[in-house]
Amino acid sequence: MKILFAVIILIGTIYNANGQLDKWAWGNKPPLPLKKIDFNNSFLTNPTRNFFQFDAIIYPVSLFFGDRTKLDYGIGGGVSTINNNKLDPYVKLLINKDWKNNWANNSRWGNDLISNYLFNSKQFNFGLNLSYTKGLSKLLYLRIKAGPSYFTGNKQLFLSSTLSLGFEGEIQVRQVKKPVVYFYAEDTIQLDVSLQFNGDVSFCYPAFQEKWDFTIYPNSTFTDNSTNKEYPYLFWEGDYDLSQLKQMQVGFHVKRKELIPFFEKKLTTLGLNRREITDFITFWTPNLLEEYYQVQFITQEDCNDIATYQFSKTPETLIRVIALFKPVSENADQIAPQILKPIIRDGFTIVEWGGIEVDEKKL
Repeated sequence: MKILFAVIILIGTIYNANGQLDKWAWGNKPPLPLKKIDFNNSFLTNPTRNFFQFDAIIYPVSLFFGDRTKLDYGIGGGVSTINNNKLDPYVKLLINKDWKNNWANNSRWGNDLISNYLFNSKQFNFGLNLSYTKGLSKLLYLRIKAGPSYFTGNKQLFLSSTLSLGFEGEIQVRQVKKPVVYFYAEDTIQLDVSLQFNGDVSFCYPAFQEKWDFTIYPNSTFTDNSTNKEYPYLFWEGDYDLSQLKQMQVGFHVKRKELIPFFEKKLTTLGLNRREITDFITFWTPNLLEEYYQVQFITQEDCNDIATYQFSKTPETLIRVIALFKPVSENADQIAPQILKPIIRDGFTIVEWGGIEVDEKKL
């Protein structure tokens, strides 16, 4: 009966959390910046009695320290039979510290500091657990915990063991920063532009509703026909769920001090001109502050996984480059070099570049 009760609550809560998390992940501001949620099924024993607890924990705050240590602050509640085997509701505070992580196989060791307040008995239950977490997918993980627990009601020390299923959501969301779109026409033309972004656009300039209506000039500027204002390029950015991206398997391991010559060489190969490369470097290089990065370029049709455009006039040359920047250590595992295909510009040309800073633990 207890197992059935736990499974029903678990399935229902995951379903509800999924829907709410999807809404929050696209940039709508939630009451709390939800990072993950745990569903715990605990067993406490002493030489004479056994007790059962079930709870759900939300972690509003997650802090990272270096490459390997993570601190999560959790709050939640559930029910316990620790007090005379009667269901006793309780509120729970928890601090989880993950350490000795092995991100290659998505597993990690850690420890928990737990405090439960039981309402009916007005007593506290304190616990200290050693934990092991194993990722089941990009969203789900399984955690096993064990350690001593102290109940103030009868002043006894118990051994607790916990099996929990966790769901991680919002920490996978990253911002697609400054996708900039340039237009190069040989003659003055009229152009409608539509954007379909697989996320939530947080800002764009010039603004638009369903599409942009531009007049493109041969000097590479354009006028927004709705306002008659002239612009050098189209700018937008938004929040994107990294779980939609494939695992980074190819790319380049680059020192921070070598980023400028690296960008100059690779972006030239991808068809960007001096103006576009300068704009890219002056935006991104000051914002990349870690000592080492793995850099991967998503190009051309592969960018459609992030965003797609519809143009009323098809360009003869379309260049799209979205860079992924993943901070790594100096001795990080090397990945296969990415092969970049040179692009030659010809005729009516549209060029886009942008980038995403990727959490080292997520991709």
